[in-house]
Amino acid sequence: MSPGSSHTIRIEPGAIFLYNIGGPDRSIKMDDFKSGRVYPKRYRNRRLGDFLKELDLTEGRATGVPVVFDAMRRNGSPDPVFETDEDRTWFRVTLLIHPAFTQINDNQRSVPENDSIIDQLGSLVSSLVSNLVSSEQVYKDFARILLFLGDGSHKREDILKHIGLSNQTYNYKNYIEPLERADLVQKTHPDRPKTPLQQYLLTEKGKSLILTFIGT
Repeated sequence: MSPGSSHTIRIEPGAIFLYNIGGPDRSIKMDDFKSGRVYPKRYRNRRLGDFLKELDLTEGRATGVPVVFDAMRRNGSPDPVFETDEDRTWFRVTLLIHPAFTQINDNQRSVPENDSIIDQLGSLVSSLVSNLVSSEQVYKDFARILLFLGDGSHKREDILKHIGLSNQTYNYKNYIEPLERADLVQKTHPDRPKTPLQQYLLTEKGKSLILTFIGT
């Protein structure tokens, strides 16, 4: 690996990109990746492979690629895309967004944030949020947050500003955290809750809820 090089994982609205310095072994054909069946003829590092196998971190039977294909297809997502250069100095895997989520990104702006939509969505959210909120206005604000997140991820201060509130911890606990507990909203960096890069986006459950209002 050259100095300054690194492995990266990049998350964008339309896909997840995994980039690795050092391409696949030349014994593996790229057509094998496209078919979802990879049969390497040798280890790049047999000692490392055997070590990981002993730790139950890998099976050592080249089953990872078929597992990825199977998971994406069961989810209804497009097949993963595998790429490398001619000299095999790098390797990239692209996991494309589910078509239904693309529909949300393309059409969410056409869902009017009018009183009727807010009332209907707020009523649905009230049955899903498991907290002691009795104010109808709070449920409407929940609905407005979900609609706001329909076009992608946003920072906490932008979400609260959208419903007319300041970026205070108690506002987060009262308006965003309940949606997280209901599995409608999730953090982009759940393992680093206090990172300045933290944003919030709809979960699969949240996106499915919003889909019911597309075309309304």
